[in-house]
Amino acid sequence: MVKLKPEIRFSFPAVLAVILSTDTEGTALLCLLACALHELGHIIVMLLEKRPPERIIFYGGGIKLSGNLSRSIPAVTAGCAVNFALFIGFYFFAESFELKLFGMINLLTGLFNLMPVCPLDGYFLAERLILKLGSPEKTSGRLKAVEIVSGIMAAPLIILLFMRGMMNFSSVIFLFYLFVVDIIENL
Repeated sequence: MVKLKPEIRFSFPAVLAVILSTDTEGTALLCLLACALHELGHIIVMLLEKRPPERIIFYGGGIKLSGNLSRSIPAVTAGCAVNFALFIGFYFFAESFELKLFGMINLLTGLFNLMPVCPLDGYFLAERLILKLGSPEKTSGRLKAVEIVSGIMAAPLIILLFMRGMMNFSSVIFLFYLFVVDIIENL
C-alpha cells in the first residue's frame, strides 16, 4: 500500500487566507479544487507506473509533488490532461454558469501549468525536449533562458488582464508570489 505523506508549509495557509479574504468573485475555492484535481491526475499516473510520489507539498506557490514526476512524460502531462478534460466536460456540457466557470478555471489551470517555468509541468516538458534536441551539459542554461523569456512574455499579459478587469487582485498576488517563490528556491 502506498502512503503519500502530506506536508503543509506555513506559507500555504498564509497565502490561502490572503486569497480567500480578497476573493470578491468567489472563485478561489474553485481554483483550489482545479489545482487539487490537477495533482490527482499526476498521482494516478504515477501510481499506475509504480512510481508513487514521496510527498504532496502544500506551499505558498500552490501544490506540488516530490518524487519521480519529471521522469515520465505521461505523468507530467496527466495533470493538464485532467484539467482539459474537465474544461470540455463542464464548459460544453454543463447548464449552469457556475459549472461553466469551473470548466474555464480548469482550462486556465491547464494552460498555466504548461508554462515552461519551474516547478510547473511545462518546465519538465521543455527540459525533456531540450535534452532530446541538444547536449545534456547545455540543458540548464537553455532551460533558464526559456524560463526567463516565458516570464517576460507572461508579465504584460497578466498586467493587461488585470487592468481590463479579467483577473482579480488575488490572482495577481498569487502569480507574483509564485514567481518570487521560484526565484528564491533557485538561489
